[in-house]
Amino acid sequence: MPRFLPYTSKRPAGWWLRNPRYLLFQAREVGGILTAAYGLVLLYQLRQFHRGPSAFEWFQAMLQSPPVVLLTFVVFGFIMVHALTWFQSLARAQPVALTKRPMPWRQAFAVTVVLWILVSVVVLYLFFGGL
Repeated sequence: MPRFLPYTSKRPAGWWLRNPRYLLFQAREVGGILTAAYGLVLLYQLRQFHRGPSAFEWFQAMLQSPPVVLLTFVVFGFIMVHALTWFQSLARAQPVALTKRPMPWRQAFAVTVVLWILVSVVVLYLFFGGL
């Protein structure tokens, strides 16, 4: 009886860099990982706050250093790619049926982004300016 070996395709390293769709998918996945890492940074910030004013001030000064600010902007870019592509895929995968006909995916995407911005503004208002 002949033995069958599984087919393994040989792809060169970085093959996904040649196709913009695969590159965007990888950027989205990296954005998810960076979101989790940034959440850990925020948890560490709470720990430093609990340790006292000197520890918290040190951490705040470290967060305001130019390399960390630059890194924060890079992480923010990846997080935005992650969030926007998530809303885009959600709008395509789950059509919104508010009327007799389902809403087109572009319109559903726009609605979710607008709602996301509104919720973000409310949260920012609650944290920095209100109540």
